[in-house]
Amino acid sequence: LNINEEEIILLGVGDNDAEDLFVHITPKAFRAMPTKKSDINFGRMMACPGYNRGIIICCQNDDVAVKADFLSRFFGPKVGIDEDPVTGSAHCLLAPYFSRRVLMDKNTSTVRGMQASKRGGMLRCELLDECDKSNNAGNASASGDDRYVRIIGSALIASSGELHIQ
Repeated sequence: LNINEEEIILLGVGDNDAEDLFVHITPKAFRAMPTKKSDINFGRMMACPGYNRGIIICCQNDDVAVKADFLSRFFGPKVGIDEDPVTGSAHCLLAPYFSRRVLMDKNTSTVRGMQASKRGGMLRCELLDECDKSNNAGNASASGDDRYVRIIGSALIASSGELHIQ
């Protein structure tokens, strides 16, 4: 992805069996990332050790025209997903990270993320202190935050059906 070492703000791995590699980079480096699939070296990503599922690349948004606090992309070639259009599970890590480290001055429990894939998507992420089964929140513990994240956004039903297990 042609990201130079000096453009990396934080490089980490989630605590769920090294599931995802987390890469926080500068906005300039994020904008310079290739957008065409043919320009991305997925083989190099697959050869990268230290993670089992995907690579989350993110930055704080510095473009006032984009109504998001942070931008992200998710690549999962090790699990057969070159680039996921919108990854809710990644936002369970991104939301507490950006609310705590980058947006501390805003004193809010809600952050907005934009996944900048080809299809893309906007997600509003609310950090909750408690979770019950009715609010469908994901746990943010991989980010060192014991709160839960409720993700709100638009979705498209790609398929539906019934599964019968005997």
